Amino acid sequence: MTVRSTAPDQCCASLNVEPFRVQPICETSCVSLVRFDHPTGIPLPTSYSSHDAAENFRVNIVERGWFKLKYGRREWTLGVAARELIDCDPTADHPLWHLSSQVGMSVFLFARVFRELIGMPPHRYLVHRRLCRARDLLRSGMPVTDVCYASGFNNLSHFINSFHAHFGVSPSKLTSLSSAPSVRRKSLIQ
Repeated sequence: MTVRSTAPDQCCASLNVEPFRVQPICETSCVSLVRFDHPTGIPLPTSYSSHDAAENFRVNIVERGWFKLKYGRREWTLGVAARELIDCDPTADHPLWHLSSQVGMSVFLFARVFRELIGMPPHRYLVHRRLCRARDLLRSGMPVTDVCYASGFNNLSHFINSFHAHFGVSPSKLTSLSSAPSVRRKSLIQ
């Protein structure tokens, strides 16, 4: 979405600019709200100058996916890329400085924005994803110690305590519940 200075109060018709789909939502004397979409698989034009791109002040909100921003020799990946990095491989080491650099923000701004958008701080989200992976591995019958390290934890007692605090049952109990009837298992772990 884009916010920019515009003309008087009015709602606009669609202003499609190939290969982009632009749909103005509403305009006032100060602001216009526009939905901007770039279809996947279609190459971006290379003929835009930085002057054309910065004609108006813009605030962009990425609803899905990501985009790259280049300025001079620097390049940033913006959007939900940090969450996708965690989701793709929750077992990897994801230092806060690395995640924040991937979206072109300071560490403090990134942590605040991530919490506002996702509903929890980045580290807690990472631990949540690791615990969900551990739950799936335990259900497949893998031993608790192997699950601990395969899901990204480095300390067995920390893993067991975190798992119990998150799911309300110990990892070894979940392993034994895997063979229990599905109704009982479903009610305990979701």
